[in-house]
Formats: sequence, C-alpha cells, structure tokens
Amino acid sequence: MTWHQAGVGRSSLNYVETHCAERTACAGPQRDLFRIGFHDSGRIEHRINGHQAVSLPGRGILHAPGQDVRFESEPFRMLFLALPGEAVRKAIQRLFPATPPFETWATEFPAASAPAAGLESLCRWASTELDRPASILLRSPRPGACLERTLLALFVDCLAERHPHADQQAGNLAEAQVRLIEAWMEANLTEPIGIEEMAAAVGAHPRAVQRAFRRLRGCTPMKALRDRRLALAKRLMEQPAPETTVTSIATEIGFFHFGRFSVRYRERFGESPSATLARGRRLMG
Repeated sequence: MTWHQAGVGRSSLNYVETHCAERTACAGPQRDLFRIGFHDSGRIEHRINGHQAVSLPGRGILHAPGQDVRFESEPFRMLFLALPGEAVRKAIQRLFPATPPFETWATEFPAASAPAAGLESLCRWASTELDRPASILLRSPRPGACLERTLLALFVDCLAERHPHADQQAGNLAEAQVRLIEAWMEANLTEPIGIEEMAAAVGAHPRAVQRAFRRLRGCTPMKALRDRRLALAKRLMEQPAPETTVTSIATEIGFFHFGRFSVRYRERFGESPSATLARGRRLMG
C-alpha cells in the first residue's frame, strides 16, 4: 500500500493506492473522523455495521466515527477526505433535530450529485496544491482555514441532500428574509462562511435558503456570496494601499484558488484583477 497525507487544519486529504486484493476489518475505538472517499480505480465491498455498500469510480463512500467497518477490495486508487467528527456533528445538528445511524442512510454517494461533484473537484485541486512547497495554503493560515471550511460545507451538503428528514425541515423564505441574509453576507464577507451560517442568521433551514435564492434571485446563495466578494475585491483594488497585491486581496476575502479567482473576476468585470489594480494605482498617484 502507498499512502500520502496532507493536513488542512484539523482535517486531512489522503491518497491511497493498493497493489493487491485485501481483506480488512476496522472495529473498536477509532479516531473521531468522518471519511468520504472517491475512487480513481478499483472496487471495494464494504460492510458497515452490518450494512452492505460498494464503492467504485462514480460512487463515493462514507465511514462515520465508531462504525465497525470491514471490506474486501481488489487493487484500487482512492482519494479521501477526513473531517473532525465534532465539527460534522455540530453542523448536522444545526440542520436536523435527530439523525438516524449513518449506516442506515449515508454510506454510498453518487459522485455526479452537485455537492459530491463539487467536493471531489475541490479535494482533487487541494491535494495537488498541497504538494507544492510554495502553495499559499502552506504559507498562510487564512487560506487553509477557508479551504477547510469550504470542504466541511460541501461535505455537510452531501449529507443534507440524503438525510431522511431533509424534506420535512425546509420551508419557504420571504423576500424580507433573503434581504436579511444578504445584509448578513455584506457584514461577513471576509469570514469563512457557508450555507449553514447563512441559514442560522435568520433561523431557517439551509435547503430553504437555497430554494429562496434560486426562486427570488435566480442563483445559489454561494454564488450570491461569491459575487459580493468579487465586488469587494474590485473596490479594494480600485483604491489600493502601497502594499496591496492581487494575492493579498484574494486571500483576505476568502479566495484560496487564485486561478479560479482570476477567471471568475474576468467573467464578472471583463478584465483581469491585475488590470484593475494597475488602474487603481494610477488613479491613486
């Protein structure tokens, strides 16, 4: 077995490759971690607290803390994310008053679902980025904290999408509640936030927030947040301090993937961030 691991705050990204068939049992006390895995190749037959599950390319797998996990595998390659159990449980408790044992409803994940696809994409980018010694994720604590918060938010979205009580919790929000969320966003643009915090700001369920933004604003709440952060970046670059750089502004407002930041900025404003900053410097003399 070959195993690579990189830490992201209290979480970690792990890439595992095996070269032969295996039969493994993980029973008894374990670390308090939730693990979700995405295959590159191979297949694993899991038995999680007596419940059968299969993971393979296109289908992720979840292991929760304290489970009796046994599996048989052919040679495989897999990327998996490990998140602290306490953080996941708190996020789930904010969404749902009661949660059945995870093995009864949350073992397999279709990788094509929106939350799972977003989580897998970000995990793969981050695992590559963390291999670079010069990565901003290794040089500055803030991007790492934003990355961990985003990974947690997407992971909880995966759980919320499959939760047995999901449809019972979500209602409809009014225009006034959406405006309150937008005001809360403006006051917290530089903080690492997700859909759960937006929902908590008005005492609503995250699914209700998602539905309301799609219905009333024609976009997801996370896109609404991103657009506001991009607008803030533009304002900061139009009136720069002498030490201002594109990287420092992107980091300050929670963008840790700078290539994606530049693409989104150009799509939004029709020019690159560096062009805005250069114009701002000229105007400031």
